[in-house]
Amino acid sequence: MSKPAQDRWLVAYDIRDPKRLSRMYRFLSKHALPLQYSVFLAHTRHGQIDDLLDGVRARINPAQDDVRAYHLTGNTKLWAMGNQFAADDATLTDEALNALRIDTVIEVAWQST
Repeated sequence: MSKPAQDRWLVAYDIRDPKRLSRMYRFLSKHALPLQYSVFLAHTRHGQIDDLLDGVRARINPAQDDVRAYHLTGNTKLWAMGNQFAADDATLTDEALNALRIDTVIEVAWQST
């Protein structure tokens, strides 16, 4: 039997109210991997992102908060630099990221002025 296709999404948020911020973090922690304080990686089966975003929508004030979800396609490249951590202070090593099947990198070009 083949494994169901999964989509990967990068979900990031900027929440102004501390209470809503805590609720969002707890909600996303149950459904996705925290990469940074307000950035999560979600693995969803086809169509599940709508359910996840409905849960997000229920926890924000759209007039004050900013939430973004980026679909990571098969050819997206992920690249990390600096101290990588998870919410439980575990380090996200290359092995841990590979176990998540992240074969994609967001490359950042730094320009000096």
